[in-house]
Amino acid sequence: MCDQSQKNNLIVKYINDDEYIGNLKNDKPEEKGRMTYSNGDIFVGRMKNSQPKLRGKMTYSNGNKYDGEWKYGKRHGSVTYTFASGRVYDGEWKDGKKHGKGKMTYSDGSIYHDGMWKDGKPVIVASAPGLRCN
Repeated sequence: MCDQSQKNNLIVKYINDDEYIGNLKNDKPEEKGRMTYSNGDIFVGRMKNSQPKLRGKMTYSNGNKYDGEWKYGKRHGSVTYTFASGRVYDGEWKDGKKHGKGKMTYSDGSIYHDGMWKDGKPVIVASAPGLRCN
């Protein structure tokens, strides 16, 4: 018996000019493939229900690049994000934002922040003058 819900190595052109090359399941992008969005962004990796899933690479039309994990179509997990300017963020994301341990480095190698991030912003830990920990 043949499973008609699974179709492999297809090219699908959407009405909004997005284009998908890869496998379909129940007429939706599934597993490994390449999605070229009408805005110029390109995703290569695993998909489920038409959204990036698990691990994949997104090259944005502005030159930024995301190489890492995805969850429900959002950046989530361990990643390397390279900005077109040459800045690089290596670290964790949660629900589409920098969150957890991460390091942002400028193109000249100097470090902007190496530590914790929350909701896309660096967490700055200030120490009180004269405070000692024994």
